[in-house]
This record gives sequence, structure tokens and C-alpha cells, in this order.
Amino acid sequence: MIERDDLSLPSNVPYDYGLDLKPANQKEQLPGYLFLILILFGWLSWICLDFWLYSPQYSYGAVVPFLSAYFLVRRLGTVDLSGAMAPGIPILPAIGFAAAILSLDMARWFWGSLTLIYAGATLVLAMTLLFASRMFGTRGLQVVIAPACFFLTSLPWPSQIVNLLSGHLQEWVTSCTLESLQWFGYLAERRSFVIILPQGPVAIADACSGLRSLQASVMLSIGLGELFMLTWKRRGFLFICGMAMALLLNFLRVLILCIAVSRMIPAESFARLHDWLGEAVMWCNLALLGSMAWMFAAPKSETHAPVRNHPFAWGSLAGTPAARLGMTILVVTLVTEMTFSVWERHLARQTSASFLATNEAVAPKLKVPDPVLAMLAPTSGYYRKLPLPGAEGATQADAYHFFWKPSARNYLATQHRPDICMTGAGWKTSAEVRTMEIEFEGSRLPFSVYTFHNTECDQYAVQLWGIWRDGESIASKGMDSALNVRQSAVEVVSCTVSALGRQPLPSEAIAALHIFFKYSVPMKL
Repeated sequence: MIERDDLSLPSNVPYDYGLDLKPANQKEQLPGYLFLILILFGWLSWICLDFWLYSPQYSYGAVVPFLSAYFLVRRLGTVDLSGAMAPGIPILPAIGFAAAILSLDMARWFWGSLTLIYAGATLVLAMTLLFASRMFGTRGLQVVIAPACFFLTSLPWPSQIVNLLSGHLQEWVTSCTLESLQWFGYLAERRSFVIILPQGPVAIADACSGLRSLQASVMLSIGLGELFMLTWKRRGFLFICGMAMALLLNFLRVLILCIAVSRMIPAESFARLHDWLGEAVMWCNLALLGSMAWMFAAPKSETHAPVRNHPFAWGSLAGTPAARLGMTILVVTLVTEMTFSVWERHLARQTSASFLATNEAVAPKLKVPDPVLAMLAPTSGYYRKLPLPGAEGATQADAYHFFWKPSARNYLATQHRPDICMTGAGWKTSAEVRTMEIEFEGSRLPFSVYTFHNTECDQYAVQLWGIWRDGESIASKGMDSALNVRQSAVEVVSCTVSALGRQPLPSEAIAALHIFFKYSVPMKL
């Protein structure tokens, strides 16, 4: 009888104990995981689409998802994901993430978009990184982290950061332009963010601060660094160069425009030069950054050779846990979108403006500058001016009115308000913002009262500002979260009284407000 211990097998032949010790097959799970990533970032792109379509400063965001997808697919070919890792995805975190994303999709119909976009981006990024590390370890993170972070450059910036940077950039551009003009022998002086030339004033508005060029340079430098597969040190250097070039090119643009004014260029030619220089700055920035990235790139012989030993098993897509999770999110999101689209059609919505212009012979409607119209995209908008004779000091009243019909552009209303525009123009708040009810045609309407002081010319101002959604007033401190993007008509009314050497009273602004406007109860469908 032969004992088992007497058996001898070659060392390279495994002994079969009747157990399945086959490593997890990531080949079959990878397509499902890619499908899940597509659904997650597709949903995030959907909630950002309004900003990309209707806000000029984020128009570049529409190309970012496609570039992110390209970077992801390319990295899949350069990283070997084969090997035994923990199979599948963690069920409980997946259910929690999916529930949170679907809750955000429903919540964005009732609250403002910006907070929900950042909450959604945090969830999507955390979900992507968690599942990549779970399935493929650090190699999975190498694949997804760069494309996912590049996608974040398309997100709109928080208004607090935009306001802070815009004010500092306006200050820098104005100071540098004034010093350069005087160095070149031009007579020029400064009043806040306005350069006074003998031939006329040149205002350094928010759009001229260079912030948009800075935002585009962030996307370009990060994207070009990934496109040319630069080292992290070279990517950091390219990023710094991109910021510097954006500021320098914008400064040169403002300087050329000021010189053009001093040379008495006609108004039509100035408008064409203004637009042409704006496009030239954008293309020059792209060309310079692209050239630098190309020079920083390593020779082809030094780059990593593609790894082709991990083909996609697309036939098993439907059976993977990640694909089932992605399909669930997709179906529930589509059902949610269709449900709320039908629901909003039955809501009472304002169809026309409540505030109408009066005394147009005394104070005619004036055209809003094109950059402001492009930034806000209202259905209608105008502003008016009126000197107040007999008042103490050089006193003037200004007013503007904007109205948005129900559309996806309504969130832009909050981008033009006193705490942004007045402070960006060099004014400083001199008191706390308070609310005052003003009687109009038998209705008591709440307005926010702002007081400002311009120390450079010793000018004071009081401003009444109100915003309404479907005829209902919105508190100034909560307007970002209260504005409903898709289903509400929005109306903004402002009246400012300014004076030299003294602080105007709110009663003066109220009197001017009644001169400019009359009120009627809004009609709703």
C-alpha cells in the first residue's frame, strides 16, 4: 500500500485542496467601475451646466469633462491594474454615497446651486477615490486622481473668493497702469478704480481685473501638465507661470486701452480694440502655456510605455456591482428630473416685472453696459440717473432695474449686488446692513439699506436694494441659498443717493426711489 507521504509532485504544480483560490478578476470589474465614474461625473456636469452655458467666466468648463475622460482612458493604458486586490465595492458606503447624491439632486430644485455643487463634487470625488483604492489599491488612485482633480477646475468659484480676489486685482491693475502711464509721460490721476486722463476716464471694472484670465489659466496649466505628463515639480512651475502670465497680459491690455484713449481713438474703434485685445490675451496665454508645457515635456523615450495586458471585458458589464450601482443612480436621477420638470409646470410663476419706470422725461432709461448684460443675462434691464438740485452738496440719485423670466439664468442675479459691486469699485461700508420696509402703492416692501464711503474723494452713499423671487422678497443675507435656479422669476431694484462731504439719509433715497419707480402686484400664471 502506498502512503500519501510517499507521493512526490513537481514543485511547480499546485496541490488541489478543493478550494477556489483564483485571484479576483479585475478585468471583468473594470468596465463596470468606469461606467460608474461616467455616471457620477456626468451627473456633476449636469448640475454645473447652467454655469458653463450662461456665465462667461466659466464657459471653458464645458470642455473639461471631455478632457478629463481622455486623461482617464489614457492613464488606464499606462498603469498595470492586474493582480489580486479586494474584489467588488464596499456596499454600505456605496449605498450611503448614492443616497446622498440622489438627495442633493432633489435638493437643488429648492435651494441655491453653488453650495450643492460643492457638496456634490465632494461626494463624487470621495466615492471615486474610495472605490478606486478598494478595487485596485494605490495603482487605482494613480489612474483616477489626476483626471478627477482636473475636473474640479470647471467648478464655479465661491463668491467670497471671487469678490476678495477681484477687489485686490482691480487695485493692483489700477496702480500698475497709473504708474506706467506716468512713467511714459501721460498725464493721469486716479479716483478709486477709475483712471482720469485729459481725454476721458477709463474705469477698471470687475471684468478688467484679470480674474477671468486667472481662472482660465488655472484650468490650462493643470490640463497641459496632465496632457504632457509633466513631473510634479514642472507642473507646479507651469502653474505659477500661468498665473503670472495671466496677470501680466491683462495689465498690458488695460495699459494699451488707456493709451488708446489718450490718443483720442474713436468710440467705435475703441470698442473693437477692447474686444480684440480680450481675445488676443486669451489666445496668447494659451499659446505661451502650451509652448512652455511642450518644452518641459520629457522625450518620448523617457515616458512610460503603455501597458496593454489588461483588456476591457465589456461583455460582463451588466453583472458587475459598480455597473449596477451606476445604473441605479442613473435611473433614479432621470426619474427625479422628469418628476420635478412636470411638477414645476404647475407652479405659480411671475410673468412680468412688478416695478415700472416713471418720469422717463425727467430721467430717461439708459442702456446697461454690454459687459454687465453679458454677465447677468437678464430678460430686461436699464439704469437711470438724476441730479438732485437743492440738496446739500453735489448730490445725485442713480437707479437700476433687472428682471429675469423663469429660466436657468436666474442664479446670475446675485452676481450684481451692493456688497460685491460697490466694494469692488473702491467703496467701503460705513455701517451694518439693515432692512427697511418702504410703502409702495399700499404695499410695504422690504429693502436692504447699505451705506458706503469713498475715502479717496470723500464721497458718501446710501443704497436701497431689493430682490424678489416670484413677487416674494428674499432676505439679502440668504439670497444665495433662497434663489431657485429653474422655476422662479427674479427681479432686482436698486436706488443710490451719493453726496460729497456728507452721508445722505435713507429718506433721500426713498424719495428718489418713488421718483424712479411705481409698483404693481405681480401677475402670475
